[in-house]
Amino acid sequence: MEIKTGKKLFEFRNYDHWSYSAQDEFKNAGVTADETICIDKDGNIYRNGGEFKEAMANKKYPISVYEYKSGLITDPLWDIVYEYQKKIGIKSSRKDFFDIFKDHFENNLKEYTND
Repeated sequence: MEIKTGKKLFEFRNYDHWSYSAQDEFKNAGVTADETICIDKDGNIYRNGGEFKEAMANKKYPISVYEYKSGLITDPLWDIVYEYQKKIGIKSSRKDFFDIFKDHFENNLKEYTND
């Protein structure tokens, strides 16, 4: 998967920085978390608190925050997640979204097949 980032907005120096100031950082940048992508120095993507906490244990900080728009990551599933979240108006982590998407897909299977 290749990641093409938008403009860098800010970065989190450590878990405490994320924990105590994330809301202010996003507000000051004029974006919501759903309009950004958070990437560490090794290219790993972070979307929720558990992942940010794990990054601390794995010494992955700083984590940079970039603008995100559909098409910046060459992973079609990521774009499906992003666009579908916008369409149905949910704001959740990628993992939570996949659970919701799976339920939706299973409940609407005829919509996605030729049968």
